[in-house]
Amino acid sequence: MTNHRTKREVSANRAAVIAQKATVVRRYTYEGASMAALCRDYGVGIGWLRRQFDAWDVPRRPRGRTAYAA
Repeated sequence: MTNHRTKREVSANRAAVIAQKATVVRRYTYEGASMAALCRDYGVGIGWLRRQFDAWDVPRRPRGRTAYAA
């Protein structure tokens, strides 16, 4: 089942990710959250999140890898 969002919802979701950049990056980098999980939580697309991480210079993990053990 697909979840269709309006342009306004997509824009609001993307703005929320940008506003919460530190939290999103921390969850991915240190807490081991997957990009897919972040996309579900914030309601954004995986391609868009990948481009944001690239713009923010966040190194991406290889597929299937979790964050490094602390």
